[in-house]
Amino acid sequence: MRHLTIKQLFRAAIALIGILILCQAFFTLKQTVAVEQQTVRMFNSSLPTLKHARALQLHIVQVQQWLTDISATRGLDGLDDGLSEAAQHATAFDSKIDELTQMDPARADQYQSIKAAFEGYYQQGQIMARAYIDQGPIGGNAMMGDFDKAAERLANRFAPTIEAIESEVTQQQAFLENSAITSRQTVLGFSLLYGGILVVLFVSLRQFIIKPLCQTVVMFRDLARGSGDLTKRLPEKAIGELGELAACTNVFVAKLQTEISLVGEAVKQLDGATEQLHQTTQDTHQVMGRQKDETDTVATAIEEMSATVNEVARNAVDAADAARQADEQAQNGAAVVSNTIGVINKLAQEIERAAAVIRTVETQTDTIGKVSIVISEIADQTNLLALNAAIEAARAGDQGRGFAVVADEVRELARRTQDSTAEIQGIIEQLQASAKQAVEVMETSQQQTGVSVEQARTAGTALDEITAQVGNISHLNTQIASAAEEQGAVSEEINRSVVNIRDISDQTVTEMDALTQSETQLLHVVGELKTLVGRFHY
Repeated sequence: MRHLTIKQLFRAAIALIGILILCQAFFTLKQTVAVEQQTVRMFNSSLPTLKHARALQLHIVQVQQWLTDISATRGLDGLDDGLSEAAQHATAFDSKIDELTQMDPARADQYQSIKAAFEGYYQQGQIMARAYIDQGPIGGNAMMGDFDKAAERLANRFAPTIEAIESEVTQQQAFLENSAITSRQTVLGFSLLYGGILVVLFVSLRQFIIKPLCQTVVMFRDLARGSGDLTKRLPEKAIGELGELAACTNVFVAKLQTEISLVGEAVKQLDGATEQLHQTTQDTHQVMGRQKDETDTVATAIEEMSATVNEVARNAVDAADAARQADEQAQNGAAVVSNTIGVINKLAQEIERAAAVIRTVETQTDTIGKVSIVISEIADQTNLLALNAAIEAARAGDQGRGFAVVADEVRELARRTQDSTAEIQGIIEQLQASAKQAVEVMETSQQQTGVSVEQARTAGTALDEITAQVGNISHLNTQIASAAEEQGAVSEEINRSVVNIRDISDQTVTEMDALTQSETQLLHVVGELKTLVGRFHY
């Protein structure tokens, strides 16, 4: 039965019921025709025949009664109607027996024999009656025995015929009664058969159609409400289309279970990635804050270095003027040498301070370079997370549209961060190169200053050597002034680069704030996805 379709099942049921109806109609029609024929035969033949036969029997009795009554009346005036009444019944008998012969030709010979016997019986009765009238009781009584014998012969001849007619009517009545009983039994049998078929259809309909439909409706109602146990499966024992529907539903639920499971795993991964992104963003925000502070410190140091370099340049110019004046004031060499030693010592200190500041700048630029590398790595990781988020949003369908927008904004922010980091890295590399060059120049200046100090100290004992070296000192001071001017220009360039770095850091902090807001929205979307997936048991 399970391999039948619902259409085939209903066709089979309708065909079975139709066959049963045709069988019932055939048996009923056959029984009805037989009953109708028997009824027509009984009412058109048997009953009228029986009626006429009993009428004949009545006429025979009446003839006997009237003729016998003459034995008492003897045909006296007023009592002489016996013969006429007997004659009327005899005439009626002849008429009825002729009609009966026409109605029942199968017994025509019997009827003619009865008619002949009646004629003898009637003649004997008339003779007896005349004997009573003419001869009195003695003559009549002598004829009474012959009349009784004639009556007995007539009765013996008429009795089998009327019994046969009555038996035929009784058989026909019994047939009609049996036909009625058979009809009732047939109707009852077919009714019980119809009832059994209806019970079987009802049980089959309930077991193989209604129950699977109810189970399917319950499952789809749970799925429509956004909840349900995806581990449950519909039984596939239903017939035809319902079994196929259950099988297809099970395949659909199995696929849905797999998809929901994958979505659940993706949501878990997305949740972890979002938490990691949130932590990374916070760390990046803190790093950018420290970078901003360090950049402010570097900017301040660069400004101080620029001022120091300018002061060194001025001092170098003053030293050059002093050297030129030393050539003119050789006689005051001792005082000039003493002043020169002081100036050179001061210059050495300033150069040493400038060298220390430049080394600090070099160290800070290295730190800034490391920070920019960290920012670049964070931007790469952010871009990777945004790409993963976009993939998961595409898998989530309509529910992941908002998340996809956030992922696009995060990727755009990561790209801008990478661009800014690359620009910062370029500036830092220039700054590092300039700082290294400045360190080399300051080391050279420090060495030259040491030489000048030694020469100045030696000048205390040998003014001639001082005079000889004045020209060299003037030349060296001119170089120092030029180097100081170049260092000042480099310091200004470094200052502008550091200011740009600070501005980029401020912009990065602002973008990190926007990223934090996007992360909040992302966490909200992930929470909604977890809630939706959590409604299903998979």
